Amino acid sequence: MIEINYCRNCGSDINKGQTVCLNCGFEPLYGNQYCQNCQSETKEGQKLCVNCGFELLSEDNRKTSEVSGRGNDEKSFGLNLISFIFPFIGLILYIVFNTNYPIKAGSIARSAVAGVIIESAIAFVLWG
Repeated sequence: MIEINYCRNCGSDINKGQTVCLNCGFEPLYGNQYCQNCQSETKEGQKLCVNCGFELLSEDNRKTSEVSGRGNDEKSFGLNLISFIFPFIGLILYIVFNTNYPIKAGSIARSAVAGVIIESAIAFVLWG
């Protein structure tokens, strides 16, 4: 689920699950004047907020973002498995996801650390 903190039309606070802005009456992603994450002013056609770096969503690209998984900050079994087997790749994935996807990044980091510990223990047992 995409989290919207501010109305893109008027910049007013939006509560979780709210589908209509109580200030302007529009759907929160209808406009293009404010960032839905940090409330900074934006321009029409702008794709990223220059203040916080979040992807600027609108009604037009909301469904595409939900289908493609963008805006989805959940643990990923596949990325965790890759990070466990190849901890260095896990470090890179952590750096990439840390800013916009902190839950996913934390899960990846824990998998990478577990991979280092388990792989080190196996190496110690096998090669003394």
